[in-house]
Amino acid sequence: MFNIKIFYLFQFISNVLSKFGYGYILKKSNLSIFVIESNMYFLLYALKKNEICSMYSLLDIAVSDLLKLRQNGRFLLNYVFWNYSNEIRIIIKLFNNGRSPIRSLTGLYNSSD
Repeated sequence: MFNIKIFYLFQFISNVLSKFGYGYILKKSNLSIFVIESNMYFLLYALKKNEICSMYSLLDIAVSDLLKLRQNGRFLLNYVFWNYSNEIRIIIKLFNNGRSPIRSLTGLYNSSD
């Protein structure tokens, strides 16, 4: 059965990706978005404030050390968000080299502190 909220969410994400991200993976109700470090805060602000997305819940922040993958960066940061009403999970993926600082999300999400 076609879910119209998912359709509008995908349209919104497509528009946002063209400005802030560079790729995505969609599996069932999980959407992973690869973002550029300098655009991450703006993307998360848009995901939180948009009434279709309403990503108010930051569930988890995880970091993977990709020792052998140095092309995009050594560390992969995963920010996991959940929309309870639409049952949609969005995972923001960000590569970092380990030398440049990442902007804090405490201004948007208290749970990131």
